[in-house]
Amino acid sequence: MTTTLAAPLAPFADALLVPRRLLAAQESGRLSVPIRAGAHRFHRDLPESAIWGYDGTVPGPTIEAERGQPVTVRWRNELDGTLPVAVTTAPVAADASGVPAAMCPGPERRRPDPNAAALSGYTVVHLHGGLVPASYDGWTENLFAPGQDAVFHYPMDQRAALLWYHDHVMGVTRFGVYAGLAGLWIIRDQRERELGLPEGRRSRCRC
Repeated sequence: MTTTLAAPLAPFADALLVPRRLLAAQESGRLSVPIRAGAHRFHRDLPESAIWGYDGTVPGPTIEAERGQPVTVRWRNELDGTLPVAVTTAPVAADASGVPAAMCPGPERRRPDPNAAALSGYTVVHLHGGLVPASYDGWTENLFAPGQDAVFHYPMDQRAALLWYHDHVMGVTRFGVYAGLAGLWIIRDQRERELGLPEGRRSRCRC
C-alpha cells in the first residue's frame, strides 16, 4: 500500500505568540478567568482549529503574582459542546514485532474513540507547582460543570518561580491540555528582581 505524505510545514513562519498578562496586583489580587471554547490557528498554512482555552485562547493568559500577596481566582466554566480533540484507538496493542502501536507512525487503521468524543466540558484547574491548601489544589475529582464557577485562593507564600495552570480532570487531563487548557503563572519577588533578568517584549522571536 502506498501512503502519500503531506509536505512538512515551513518552520519559524509565525511570530512567537505572547499571551495576555493578568497582573494580580493591579486587580487587588482578585481575578476572574473564563474557560470557554474558541479557535486557534497553529500555523499560517493550517486552518483554524476548535479549542478549549482559558479566556478562549491558547495558551491562556499569563497570570503574574507577587510573593506574599494572596491571589483569588474565579474560574468560570463557560464551555459548551464536546471535546474538540480527535482521539483514536489503535486496533491492536502492538505490531508483529512487539512495538507498541501507539508509538508507530502512520494512520495504523485507527478508530475514533467514542468515549473521548463524548466528553463534555467538566473541568477543574490545577496550579502546577503551587503551594496551596488541599481544598484549592484542583484535585482530579473536584469538578465543576459548564455554567458553574469555582473560586480558588492561592497564598503565594513561595519564592519566585515559573509555574503553569491546567485542566486536571481524572483520567482525561491529557485531553483537556491537548484541547488548549493550559497557561503560565509567574510568581515575582525581590530576589528575582535583584538578578537583573531581561523582561518585556523587545524580542521578536519567530517559531
